[in-house]
Amino acid sequence: MTRLATLQLLMFAMIALSPGVQAQNRLFTLSADDEQKDYYVILRRVFHRIYEDDFVLSALSAVGTGHKEVACGVLRNGDGYEAVSVFPSASVWGTELPFFLRGLQEECFDDATGKKIPCPPRTRTQGAPRSYRGITTVIRRRPLPADLADRLKRVWRQKVQEARRVGPLADDERGISSLSEYYSVRSDGEGWMTALATCYDTPSDASRMSDLAVALQGYAVGAVSERDLRRALSAVEAQKT
Repeated sequence: MTRLATLQLLMFAMIALSPGVQAQNRLFTLSADDEQKDYYVILRRVFHRIYEDDFVLSALSAVGTGHKEVACGVLRNGDGYEAVSVFPSASVWGTELPFFLRGLQEECFDDATGKKIPCPPRTRTQGAPRSYRGITTVIRRRPLPADLADRLKRVWRQKVQEARRVGPLADDERGISSLSEYYSVRSDGEGWMTALATCYDTPSDASRMSDLAVALQGYAVGAVSERDLRRALSAVEAQKT
């Protein structure tokens, strides 16, 4: 069975009629409208730890299809630094989907015949949280060499500032993509600055930043070596601006 909300059907129709929708291979600044979207606001609440005062940079990957989101970052710990990964107990998107679809009419179709059928009631997995407030997080930390932390900060700041010069991503440029990756860095006097990546090719500026965030996440849990993290960082540093 295929279940679609009316709004989703309209979105697919509009995009199908819009020529020239292409992958966006660089980072864009987060618009004021993006900052107010329910999904992003709730993500910031669930992953609030990566935006606290001891963090100097962070990355948040939101697949938006029911898979669990994941976050990572670098925090200052006394005179040193630590790499951090944050894992939620449940998908924010999957948990809050009924809220996101509020007010929309759903239509269901039989996969074999394509005919419309009555939609079965939505059910929750036993023990699953009823809202994002019931989602807990697990935090993994690992010491990070100071020189590596400084290089990561420079790259994050450079990429976020480049995104600010590019500006926000227009709605007609987004294409059909549920992926959103948010890169944030703390700026003196401005608080957090955030850039957005979505719907990109490989390789590209955006994909290399994604690879670096994945390496940082893996390093924090002991699955990626310092050497491999440095290699991913060097790949971003080698990009021409």
